[in-house]
Amino acid sequence: MLCDIHNHIGKNMNADQLFDYYTRLKNANGIDRNCILSIPVSPSAKYYHTQNLLALQLKDMLTPYSSAFMGLVHGEGAEEYLTQLKKGLEMGFEGLKILESHPSLQKTLNLRISDERLDATFGYAEENGIPVLLHVADPEESWDINTVDQYALTHGRFYGAPGCLSKEDYYSDVEKILSKHPNLKAIFAHFYFLSADIDRAAALFEKYPNIGFDLTPGKEMYPNFAKDKVKAKAFFEKYADRLYFGTDVNDTEMPNYHNGLYTLVLTALDSDEDFDWGKYHNCAGLGLSDTAKEKIKSGNFIKLLGETPKPNDVLKIKEEIARLESLGEILSDEDRENLKNIKAYYENK
Repeated sequence: MLCDIHNHIGKNMNADQLFDYYTRLKNANGIDRNCILSIPVSPSAKYYHTQNLLALQLKDMLTPYSSAFMGLVHGEGAEEYLTQLKKGLEMGFEGLKILESHPSLQKTLNLRISDERLDATFGYAEENGIPVLLHVADPEESWDINTVDQYALTHGRFYGAPGCLSKEDYYSDVEKILSKHPNLKAIFAHFYFLSADIDRAAALFEKYPNIGFDLTPGKEMYPNFAKDKVKAKAFFEKYADRLYFGTDVNDTEMPNYHNGLYTLVLTALDSDEDFDWGKYHNCAGLGLSDTAKEKIKSGNFIKLLGETPKPNDVLKIKEEIARLESLGEILSDEDRENLKNIKAYYENK
């Protein structure tokens, strides 16, 4: 079995395109389950007001293949964060995706995830066993002008300029959350950007027994594992019940690249030999045990989200459609078109 905990909805994609895209990925890579992660709505990104509803529609279309985690809405049209979480869970979401601690979005929102406005949301998630998948920080190279790659530099992902938070600031915010909510089911994307510091990752796991990492590739991850493969493999074997297979696929215009992400992660788990993947050289082949691989590829996903996805509540979804319709000019043209199509989909359900 293979379950992918980290998928997204790309820009300018309707439900039919998404259904076709994820069906093709499923068939090409033998995926049994996936989880669609909505992203937050910032005040300057009106287009994404319908992202949550679109994720639930796609989940419904792909039943029983897909689970879904919601994103929060900020700025105009936003309800209080805990209200949003409760409504999202009622509609059919199974968890919460936090991208607010991605440095570029954190700067846009001017919001740190340790902010007291989010505390009740994390508290409710902890109390009710709701999983939260968080993107925190970015590769350490992105804070050093001498090591940041050209793509990051040209896409606004250099964070060493004055006024930017340090990587440790983001980890400090997480520590504040976990000290208040030590039983929070927190999954940190991209190995929490600690692939170069396995000892720190292990110490964190020992301190907080409910947290996990997903293995969604960052460019630095699998080459970093190869630098001390013995230590990396030991970590994977010891904590196999807290690691989740993931890819970060999201865009119909890049099917070959996204199929390749499955090859990258699966090769790293299965092979004993280091390997090259595209322009990334010396990626670690960890050659894990069958027991560890079963947990990482599917067992942990099923334990977290169940044998079948949580059903959607169509009545609650229709209430959210009506609420968004009432926002009027707050919504972009793209969102209004999405909303019309989503409403039509649910009319006879």
